[in-house]
Amino acid sequence: MKTDGRKNPFKDDKPGKDWYYAFMKRHPEISLRSPRQLGKERAVIRAENVEKWFREFEQYVETSTGDLDILKDPSRMYNADESGFSLCPKTGSVLGLRGVKSVYNLVASDKTQITVLAGMSATAHYLRPMIVFPGQRFTKNMLDGFDEAVMGRSENGWMDSELFVEWLKTVFIPDINTRQVKRPVILLVDGHKTHMSLEASDTCNENNIILYCLLEHASHLMQPCDLQLFGVLKETWKTSIREWQIQHVGQYVTKYEFSGIFKKAWVSATKVEVAVKGFRDAGLFPLDRSVILKTDKLQTSQLFEASGSNQKKSFEDKAIVTGPTKIPENKATKADNSTKDNTREIPVDEAATAGDNTKGDTIPFRKNINNLFLKLIWNCR
Repeated sequence: MKTDGRKNPFKDDKPGKDWYYAFMKRHPEISLRSPRQLGKERAVIRAENVEKWFREFEQYVETSTGDLDILKDPSRMYNADESGFSLCPKTGSVLGLRGVKSVYNLVASDKTQITVLAGMSATAHYLRPMIVFPGQRFTKNMLDGFDEAVMGRSENGWMDSELFVEWLKTVFIPDINTRQVKRPVILLVDGHKTHMSLEASDTCNENNIILYCLLEHASHLMQPCDLQLFGVLKETWKTSIREWQIQHVGQYVTKYEFSGIFKKAWVSATKVEVAVKGFRDAGLFPLDRSVILKTDKLQTSQLFEASGSNQKKSFEDKAIVTGPTKIPENKATKADNSTKDNTREIPVDEAATAGDNTKGDTIPFRKNINNLFLKLIWNCR
């Protein structure tokens, strides 16, 4: 308002609470929301990137199989991804005495997360989850309470390429064989390095599995597990934790209790509608790129483009230089002209060879060269 010079009744040109409440009343289409964090790599994905991925995906399936009917068969399309589950998630509000400043919930002192690799098909065939525990040797049965799951282990508890190959051999391939799924089968994963190994590729080729990467940094757009399954699973996990704490007052969840508690969350979350909606929202089944192109999640890329354009214009406006360019004389020139000034005006073309003794005519820093220079800087930023 100060910049525009507009007169207003606000103190220090800042609207107060009354104005805010009146503004919200005038615009019922606006609501107060808590924004989700979105990295720049995901925010800059454009519609052209999505179009290209779908086009290349269809071409690859047709070329490698010679049959596009596979894209019309939901039983032959799978998605797999991993996510971390905290041992002490926020479980919501509890009843407490009025006036008490602090109400506590007993949890483990560390922030350990257990990684779970999950997979599902467009027909809601949920594969057995692989639960990855940190460490190599355990004195107890880590799958106690969830014997159907598969145990994985790594030093830090994270997924790695060896575990992914193990999951392919011990979970994915046996499960689709038991279900007698027609081959070839499509397995869609993100482009994380744990999924991209030579052994994983060879294992898939030997078993007539098409291992295909989703669009880079686009799991929030086209990863069925991210779009539906993990969101529902995190909520049911919180509920299961809360129920366990009510039954075990004064105790906290450790990795040894994880499997038994997680089974309840898994059974509650793995519904048919979750898988079907996940693939539909990702535009993967039915195969329809317009589902993503119409979503408001792509609006962030337009914001970045507009912001980048404004920054570039502002940079060009501030960086226009008038007058000649000056650089220090080299030693040879100083020796010959010791009585002259240490700097001399040289043409722009000569600035690139400032170490030479060749003299040139003094000319301005031409605007077209300046714009070209700015353009190069912008493209390399």
